[in-house]
Amino acid sequence: PLSYGVPPRMSTEDQNLEDRFPLESVFQHFKKYKVEISKAIKKPFPFLEGLRDRGLINDKMYEDLQDSCRNLIPIHKVVYRVLDQLEKTFDLMVLEALFSEVNMEEYPDLEHINRSFENGI
Repeated sequence: PLSYGVPPRMSTEDQNLEDRFPLESVFQHFKKYKVEISKAIKKPFPFLEGLRDRGLINDKMYEDLQDSCRNLIPIHKVVYRVLDQLEKTFDLMVLEALFSEVNMEEYPDLEHINRSFENGI
């Protein structure tokens, strides 16, 4: 993940989102829906690539996750493992990546979860 002791910069849009939705309540909602999110993602591409491209997982973790998929670990368990890791460094970039346009097209089951974030917070 992005680290080196420097917190990621928050864009004005992120700041506005955080003003509207306190990060703690968004984080609690994320934790509550990890199982549902993991079940909604049916295949690793483009989910894992999007996380890697955004720097939310590093190349080593990406390769480990791909190995898990090749070793026939069910994708929902692989995704849950990723979500557990993202929980440790959670910020609004996680949701931005999770509910990206590409992911929403590829994993339509994410739609009701995305709405729950909009409606439930």
